Amino acid sequence: MKALLMASISLAFAASVSAQQPHNISQMTAQQSGNFSSASASPDAQMAQASLYMVHKQYEEAAAIYQQMLKTSPHDPGLWNRLGIAYHQQSMLNAALKCYEKASKYDKTTGDSWNNIGTVYYQQKKYPKAIRAYRRALDLDASSAIFYSNIGMAYLDHKQYPEAMTAFQQALRIDPDVFDHSGRSGTVLQDRSVSDHGLFYFLLAKSFALEGNVERCVYYLRKSRDENYADIAKAKTDPVFSRMLLDPKVRDILGMPELPPVPPKSQGE
Repeated sequence: MKALLMASISLAFAASVSAQQPHNISQMTAQQSGNFSSASASPDAQMAQASLYMVHKQYEEAAAIYQQMLKTSPHDPGLWNRLGIAYHQQSMLNAALKCYEKASKYDKTTGDSWNNIGTVYYQQKKYPKAIRAYRRALDLDASSAIFYSNIGMAYLDHKQYPEAMTAFQQALRIDPDVFDHSGRSGTVLQDRSVSDHGLFYFLLAKSFALEGNVERCVYYLRKSRDENYADIAKAKTDPVFSRMLLDPKVRDILGMPELPPVPPKSQGE
């Protein structure tokens, strides 16, 4: 289970780091970077090399560079967050938490550090603590779809379903693709390790039904069915899905009969 949790976070983080790298840097291999000397490199070169190590899942090597950089920039919250993430990816959650807490002392604007603190508590199944941390992140930045998606996950696993639904809706309003792509930067984590995937997809389908988005509703309702979500039939009677039930694909997913054809209008009408 721990491997699955870390894989979920690793995917979101590594893809976002890769997207930030210059083309010539991102094309380098880990082998080509083997002779890198962090102590004599410029800060830009150090950051590029550490990011490359993260992409190649060489987290220990990346952590060593971040530690070197922190010697000259000890109050940089971004570096503390990055070092925390390098530890996080090695399942060193206590060390990661200390780094995120250090970052939170210097990060008064972005909320990234509080979000990352929340991911540690979430993985430790300390859901109330995770929720409080995510709320602190949202207090600093209420425009982050990732923060809303993460707090929604914590609400979901804490069985606070209305709150989870509200958080997912807000995340989708900010970014309709938030659940389909990686995090927005190399200093913030997006957790996708929710315990009940069937329920999670069902709530996303319901969120899109509320927005009248049939295509995305169908997509997530199908994923919920494929996860064998036991209560998927509730969509048949839930008023939120009423308009969606006119769609043949939705009816097929729910095992409902086809609607009778609409009779043609007479010439007098």
